Amino acid sequence: MPNTWDAEQIVSAPLAKTLTETQFPELAPAKISLLGYGFDNTVYQVNDRFVFRFPRRELAVGLLKTENQLLPSLASQLPLSIAEPIFSVSRMQAILGLLRAITTCKELRLQD
Repeated sequence: MPNTWDAEQIVSAPLAKTLTETQFPELAPAKISLLGYGFDNTVYQVNDRFVFRFPRRELAVGLLKTENQLLPSLASQLPLSIAEPIFSVSRMQAILGLLRAITTCKELRLQD
């Protein structure tokens, strides 16, 4: 029985690089550095400039979407800097879908 805290999807640095360059070709070649991971996301710094969070579980996709909708309105109301979402959640959902496809392909190869 899996541990409740275990990730549903694990995005390694090489996979994060592939997914980033596939979904955001303007960032290629992507330099990827792990910043950390939590319950919902694995976080990488991309090209020493951007922070990308890759969902570790499907629930996190909806949370990222909500956060990206709220951040712009909060930025104008708070006296501190708020991160500006540049890369959209719809693209993050595509990344999660691509991750599932890659995982499925790996599982298929293992069964052959």
